[in-house]
Amino acid sequence: METVVVHRCSDDIEAELIRDLLAQEGIPCQVASNVPHTVLPFTTDGLGEVRISVHVGHAEHARQLILTLLADGEIVRDGEPLSEGE
Repeated sequence: METVVVHRCSDDIEAELIRDLLAQEGIPCQVASNVPHTVLPFTTDGLGEVRISVHVGHAEHARQLILTLLADGEIVRDGEPLSEGE
């Protein structure tokens, strides 16, 4: 199964919100990071980056769902809604 990364974020909470959104839409995804966040619960120069991947056939739909979630201000970091590209 060929997958593609559709979103990168810096924390597990954002990743779980996106995973839940995709699951509600019937899009299975994989969440991966190079560092276990229980050991290092922060990112430094992308070290703790969390990558969300989906099957290539679902990629465009998943990206649109994520963009809508970000545009609606559903994801908040440090008291401020995130926008696309953060």
